[in-house]
Amino acid sequence: MSPRNAATKPKTVKPAPPEFDLGVFEGEKVIGSTVSLRNAGDGLSDAMQVEPVIMHKGDTGYIVVAYEVAEIAFPPPKGKRKGVVNRKHVLTATHSALVTEEYAAEAIAKSRAHIAAMRNSGEQMLDENSQVKAPAEEDIAAVGDDQGDED
Repeated sequence: MSPRNAATKPKTVKPAPPEFDLGVFEGEKVIGSTVSLRNAGDGLSDAMQVEPVIMHKGDTGYIVVAYEVAEIAFPPPKGKRKGVVNRKHVLTATHSALVTEEYAAEAIAKSRAHIAAMRNSGEQMLDENSQVKAPAEEDIAAVGDDQGDED
């Protein structure tokens, strides 16, 4: 055995991605699901006309978006595999609201943990426990609230 081969690290085997039953569209198996969100800033822009907020480059925050499914398309996946398509949901934002970091952080942490657990187990990700509860009224920041940010 050469010294180079002796120092080679063993390969880590990742579990296969979960298998989903997303149905068939026009005879082609649906292998993935994507989302496109339109008009995402319109609700906040409208609100900011009556309650302006000053944001600075590098600021971060959280927004909850209400939406309506406007279109569903079935484009082929990248790489042009034959006989399969993705299901693309085109959403139109109907309203949006700034929310507190505390509310958003909990929702994002739950989602990340759930996704990681499902990827590791190979199980389907969506179930009735995947939904995050709506924020309490006190977790919704008024668009014009001063959140203590200074230049």
